[in-house]
This record gives sequence, C-alpha cells and structure tokens, in this order.
Amino acid sequence: MISIKRLLEGQRDSGDPAFFRLASLLLEAIALHAVNCETGQFAAFRDGVRNIRLEVEQAESTAHALLLSGEAVHSMDVYNRGIEAYVRNQGQEFRQILRMLSHSLLEVSQASDTASSKLRGIEKEIENASRLDELVLIRARLNESLQALAEENSRQRKQAAELADQLRGQLTSVCSQPERHLDPVTGLPDGATAVAEIGALLAGGSQEAGYVAVFRLDRLDAINSRYGYAVGDRVLLSCARQLAKQLAGADQLHRWHGPALVAILQRPVRLHDVRVEVSRIASMRHDELIELNNRSVLVSLSCMATTIPLREHSSSETVVRTIEGFLQAFAREPRE
Repeated sequence: MISIKRLLEGQRDSGDPAFFRLASLLLEAIALHAVNCETGQFAAFRDGVRNIRLEVEQAESTAHALLLSGEAVHSMDVYNRGIEAYVRNQGQEFRQILRMLSHSLLEVSQASDTASSKLRGIEKEIENASRLDELVLIRARLNESLQALAEENSRQRKQAAELADQLRGQLTSVCSQPERHLDPVTGLPDGATAVAEIGALLAGGSQEAGYVAVFRLDRLDAINSRYGYAVGDRVLLSCARQLAKQLAGADQLHRWHGPALVAILQRPVRLHDVRVEVSRIASMRHDELIELNNRSVLVSLSCMATTIPLREHSSSETVVRTIEGFLQAFAREPRE
C-alpha cells in the first residue's frame, strides 16, 4: 500500500501514484506467472521478485522505484538463463535416452541395413533439430520408420517359423529312414549318411548334376578352447541353421565332423555357377551373442568352402579323400 503519510510529509516525489501501483502489479505478475521448470529455482525467483515489489511499494521516489525495477529485470534475466540451461540439459538427456533406445531397438529387431541406416539418420536429425516444426517432421518420419521396422520384424518371424517347419520336416524325413544316423549337436544326418548318399548318387548315374559343397567353420576350435564345448556346440548349431536357410529345399546338409558341414546339391547348371552360389553362402559372416558369466560376448565366425563335382569321381571313397584333403589344407593355413 502507498503511504498517505509519506505523501503528505513530502517524502515521495511528485510522481504519479499509478506508476507505483502499476510497477507493483507487474512485478507480482512476473513472480506469479514465471515458468516453473525446477521447483527450487522457481520458489527462490518468486520470493526475490516479491521482495522487490514490496520495496517498490515503499520507495520514496520514482527514481528509486526505477532502480528497483532494474534489479527485478536482472533477477529475471538470471532466472531465464537458468531455465534455458535446464531445458537444454533436459533436451540432451532426452537425446541420450533416444540414442540408447534406438541402439537397443536395432539390436533386438535384427533390422536390415536400410532400416538401420534410416533410424540412425533420424537420430542425427533429432540431435541437430532446434525448432518445433523440425521436430514435427522428424516425428512423422520416425513413425514411418518404426512401422517399416515392425513390418520387417514380422516378416523375419514368419520366415523363421517357415524355416523351423522346414527343418522339422527334414528331420522327420531323416528320422523315418532307419539307416540314417543323426549328429547329436546339430540334429543333421552325419558324415556316414553323407557318404552313403554320395555313393547312391554315383551308383545311380546321377553324378552329372550332383555336387558336394564342403563348409569348414573358422575359429570353432578356438571357441571350444576358450569358452567350452557347450558354447561351441551352440554356435555350430546356429551356423548350421543359417547355412540350411541359404540352401534349396531339396539340398541335403550333413554334419561331417569337427567344424565341417557337407551339403549334397542337385544342380543342372555349370560348375562355375554352383561355385558362385557356394561362395556367396560361405561369405556370410555369422555373429552369435552369448551370455557367459553374467556378461555378453559377441562371437564371430566365418567359413571357407569348396565345391566338388561328382562327375569327376567314380566312387564315394575318392570324394571322401577330396573332402578330407580340403579340410586338412584349410587347417594348416595360418590364421591372423
């Protein structure tokens, strides 16, 4: 309240009393309606401005009130800078959270290179965005990318289910033949079964279109030595599934021995074309994430392959010698 006594005694200059009332109302409005982002800072700012308002109401002159108003402006400037820092730090934390969620989403979804590239591009756009309209457009693109990722994930699950059905069908077919023996690690027919089938092809005159693809997994022996045979068997099984997925439905995949797998192919094409196909399959690197002693370990494997045309052999024994010769030569090669 403006003191009538001070006005009568001449302690306040001839300024308009409405000025002091207006200044008081404005300061109270600033204290009441300031942005409240952090409770402690807001309470301190509000109390500080209200103290200045009380001093303005008791000011002896307009000049004194103006000085007090300047102090309020300074206090508001300091408070707003604090709010800007708070919002900026909050935005950085949100971006970090988004980056973590994005990386985790890409890991668990096994997204394609295209989907991963789009999502990482959107992540960079969010980090550099500074205007609301930019964020609105980015949100629309992010929604499209997430929908595409969900569709791709659904397609992968469908393919995995189809592959599982195919493998179950193959295993059922294998188990229905009493002369076949299954490898206990992969569930595939073993090397003896492969030799018998190769012999049957040669005896039946089907060697013209027959090929044997030999795959030897690199570093499987090292994985067994470092992490144990249980981990090595798991990686071998996963690699066998990946190879089976790349082969045609009529192809027969076998566990030869050790880190070797053998596929019997029927292809009415040239040897060059079959070698290109086998090389493409072998070039696919296999990564396996395993849990070991409460930590995650990424194990990577690659494989070497060769293609053996059956028409160049007269018996299964010569095919076996060729397979073993390749595996032994590969084992002797130096590894980096």
